[in-house]
Amino acid sequence: MKKYLAILFLIAFTVPSVALASWWNPFSWFNNWSFNKKEAIPQVQVEVEKTTPSADNSAIVIKTEQDIAKQETKEQVRNNTVSVSPDVLICNGKEWSKCPAGHNFYCPAQGDAQCVPQLSVLTNNQVNTSVKQDPPPSLAPQQTSQETQKTSPSNTILCNGKYWTPCSSGRELICPANGDAYCKVQLTQVQLQRATNNKNNFIQRFDILLKDYRDFRDIQSKEIDAMNQMLVELGKYTGAITELKVTLTKQRRERLIKSLSSFNQLITARERMKSDYQNLDVEMYLENNFEDALQDGSSFLNKTKTQFEQDKAVYYDYISKQIHI
Repeated sequence: MKKYLAILFLIAFTVPSVALASWWNPFSWFNNWSFNKKEAIPQVQVEVEKTTPSADNSAIVIKTEQDIAKQETKEQVRNNTVSVSPDVLICNGKEWSKCPAGHNFYCPAQGDAQCVPQLSVLTNNQVNTSVKQDPPPSLAPQQTSQETQKTSPSNTILCNGKYWTPCSSGRELICPANGDAYCKVQLTQVQLQRATNNKNNFIQRFDILLKDYRDFRDIQSKEIDAMNQMLVELGKYTGAITELKVTLTKQRRERLIKSLSSFNQLITARERMKSDYQNLDVEMYLENNFEDALQDGSSFLNKTKTQFEQDKAVYYDYISKQIHI
């Protein structure tokens, strides 16, 4: 009995001490690690690298220097550029001032430019007396910079900001106040007077043609009135013949109305042409052959008159052959 009590006593005191011992408890083996383990703090080593100019950086520096050089070059060219005034003419590589009033600027194929006096046209009310003309003023070339002479085309004339080649022999280049330059025939006083007379004669003949146009327009208007009167008379009668006459009369009246409308437009255009001819310079009149326009207008009028008379004859011949109303 004592033996069993001793065993129970031993178990009662031994088992708890063994069970609660830390060295025997597997769950307590790793608890102390969180206290004894020291975390190593990483040491950061900062190194300052000395950069040397690489190829890319050198390229950037060189490019910047080139841009600066280009910009300086542009500014230098801009400062050296000389703007040409519209009042300056260039002839054979030299700049010249415009001629005074009453003179035209003349640029020969070679040599210096000249101021040529303008020729006046004598009218019927003027007396043709010999007047001593003053010598043409001499032109002095203007001082130009070397840059301007290099950029100006050779053998050209500058007029209103544009370069023009010299005119052919017997013509002079005219530079107006505004607009483009043009070549003008050089005429003597006698030639100018003869050309003026020819132009005036052309205008007179053109007036006669316009009068013929207006007269024929009046004839067509009267014929339209005659067709209206014919329709009034035919309205008093009935029958198949009368209806046929009414149809033919209406058809002819419509043809006359269309022809008259076109003819009025043609007369308006011819009147504008006459105004243009009157305002045209004598030299420009000689440059163009306006006689063809006059002949074409006359031929058209004669052809239109012939067609009108034929249509009228056919109409009245048919009406007269029918049974009288």
